[in-house]
Amino acid sequence: MIVNSWTRSEYYRIKAALHGKVPTRMELFRMMKEPQYLSCIEKSKENIFRQYLDALEEMGELSAEDEELKMSRLQKTGNFLREK
Repeated sequence: MIVNSWTRSEYYRIKAALHGKVPTRMELFRMMKEPQYLSCIEKSKENIFRQYLDALEEMGELSAEDEELKMSRLQKTGNFLREK
């Protein structure tokens, strides 16, 4: 689990402030309250900024475009590992 309940509630607060738009990683960074931000970056497994696409997928917020991006990155990583 990447997204703990505290970070999840902060994500949805920011999404509501953006009138239902899924926040970009930068919007989330800029709008996140300091206690949640500090908690998020202290625990690398729960750092939503490191694994943003995975976090969006976990919350059911991943768009089709983001899914394509994620899959293309996975394919590139897999090809890179096979070449070594």
